[in-house]
Amino acid sequence: MKLIDDRGRIFGLINIIDLLVILVVLGVIWGLLTRTAVLERFNRSYEEKPVEILFLVENVRQYTVDVIQPGEVVREFRSDETVGTIKTVEVRDYKEKAPDAAGNWHMSPVPGKKELYITVEGRVKEYNGVFKVGQSDLKVGGKITLKGKRFNVETFVLKIQD
Repeated sequence: MKLIDDRGRIFGLINIIDLLVILVVLGVIWGLLTRTAVLERFNRSYEEKPVEILFLVENVRQYTVDVIQPGEVVREFRSDETVGTIKTVEVRDYKEKAPDAAGNWHMSPVPGKKELYITVEGRVKEYNGVFKVGQSDLKVGGKITLKGKRFNVETFVLKIQD
């Protein structure tokens, strides 16, 4: 008995093409079932918590400083998920290392550049002890891009208080 007969059937029972179609359909059904089961477990494992987050925005021009105002709703750039509302904005001169005449390095202000300390109050999702906004982990020292109605800024997380 041949594995594949002259009509293209395996052991004379089922056509190879029919078998491939059945396997593809079963694979798609299995993939959909497992994916939805995993997503349901993942989506149920979070809890929204109120937090206060301090963000640092470095090396920005005065134009950017002028549009970031307290009371504005802030969102994460990629996912468009709400982070919270701006509570306070503190503006300082942006400083970089620069040598003096003697060759010593000092922190000196850069003309026309500012750094912002933005405090945001909001509710973020906590997945297994990790705060998340969209697909980004919200951790001290991490980068996250925020947007408002009239600005996009790349920030560093300095403090998370829950």
